[in-house]
Amino acid sequence: MAWHNKVYDEKKHTGNLQVGHSKMMVVNVSSPRDKVDELWSMLRYDALLDESVDSNLGLKGAKTKAQREHIKSEVSAYIDQAENFYQYARNSDYRSSALLYYYAFLNLSKAYIVLNKPNLVNKKFIHGISRKTTSGKLINRSFEVRQSSGNSVSVFNELYNLEYDAYLPKNRPISFEHIFGYSTDISNETSKLIKGSSRKVHPSRLFVFTNKDTKKCWTVIAAHHGFYPANYKSTFATFEKMFHRFNPGVITREYSLKMQNNEAQNYSFSQSVKEYDVLPTGSLATWETKNHIEDSIGDHYQDNIHDDSASFSITDPLGKIGKSLLMSLCRYTQ
Repeated sequence: MAWHNKVYDEKKHTGNLQVGHSKMMVVNVSSPRDKVDELWSMLRYDALLDESVDSNLGLKGAKTKAQREHIKSEVSAYIDQAENFYQYARNSDYRSSALLYYYAFLNLSKAYIVLNKPNLVNKKFIHGISRKTTSGKLINRSFEVRQSSGNSVSVFNELYNLEYDAYLPKNRPISFEHIFGYSTDISNETSKLIKGSSRKVHPSRLFVFTNKDTKKCWTVIAAHHGFYPANYKSTFATFEKMFHRFNPGVITREYSLKMQNNEAQNYSFSQSVKEYDVLPTGSLATWETKNHIEDSIGDHYQDNIHDDSASFSITDPLGKIGKSLLMSLCRYTQ
């Protein structure tokens, strides 16, 4: 039975462990220099000096050494511009720093695109989104995605393509309320301030529960801010097969999950159907749990780097039509 159609009893457990999870490579920076400066230096090394860069560019079409050197020179210029904008932003008033941060990350995006699509190195970059105005005023709170054409490269759409292997359809307006819901830092505030806006990113806590009598363990997810797979049946079909919704009892809620009733009301709880053997040493198979999470959520898994209390985030798809249909539509419109 699907996740949303039935609330199951919680499994009997004798212990639990909250676990963190990240698909991203975490780098510890230890240097007497400013850590931000160190990160910029590391970025420049990884993008330009690492020996694998030449081979990767060769595989992606930059066959000659002269082509690869030209590409790396362009990427270096984008990184330099990005760092300059970033440093200016750090030292600017908050009322003007936002635009500087935007141009910093816009230039980083250009560098990323060129490294992954070296054939675009000599093209003209455009932002890739436009807003309709009349007499200097916005017609509505939405923007339209622009596609790459001729000598112009749409940064927004090319980044989307690199992430999802598809392009967003043209002439389709996207509301600010909708897109802001996917910004981890501001989606919660946007949902409070703008009527009709909702959170699209759901910070989630990940637990492994265990039963010492059966020597089995399983996964429990506590997802915050309205995660409801029934709204996106196609997208979360695998999740609904792999997890059951349940309501934790008072003891589980207060002692295992460490939540008071008023806090728990903001969460939905899921327990995995599949169980794993506890290792002979008594250790829990946390790596199986991590793989289980990624298999069930797929591309809608997101590392949570903003909130230490959350293990990861679940991101809703762009629309109720589901990702598979959306991607087919995107490809059809190219």
